[in-house]
Amino acid sequence: MDTEQLEFVLFEDALVIEGCRNLPVTDEGVYHAAGIRQGPFRVEVLLPVRIEGDRVEASYDRGLLRVQVPKAAGGGLDG
Repeated sequence: MDTEQLEFVLFEDALVIEGCRNLPVTDEGVYHAAGIRQGPFRVEVLLPVRIEGDRVEASYDRGLLRVQVPKAAGGGLDG
């Protein structure tokens, strides 16, 4: 998957990741299990605490997406 195919939307209480995964066509008999099949997908991650939105970092390497969401000072969503 190409990183240009991913879209991130950060809300106060959730992170939404959307994209479209197109698997390469192969004649080989090797298959791997995947949590997200081919085609469009949307993943919503609820955030239980306040975060520092300007410090969110994401990296993508060999099919693994890593998103670091630092917790803001003061913590909880209610204050």
